[in-house]
Amino acid sequence: MRTRLLVAAACLLLVLAPPAIAAPAGDGDAPVTTLGQQPEGGGIIPRPDSGTEPEDAGDRGGALQTVLFVVMLGGVVVIAGLVVRESRRARANRGF
Repeated sequence: MRTRLLVAAACLLLVLAPPAIAAPAGDGDAPVTTLGQQPEGGGIIPRPDSGTEPEDAGDRGGALQTVLFVVMLGGVVVIAGLVVRESRRARANRGF
């Protein structure tokens, strides 16, 4: 029981810590927008390769997005591994 509580606390810490660590210090005078680059020609779907290269780690396609994807993928793999492990233990305890 204690191990499960420690694992749950560690997971909660990992979930809550990255936003505090990765949040860049912003410029108070500059307006912050969350809208992406609007495509030219009036369409809502941009043409392939019509965007710009990421200039900052937080830009679309930047390093932070890549790290977030890898962390999320790792989390899914860990969860799947735990499910498989627990199901094998449960089947072994039942004698299958």
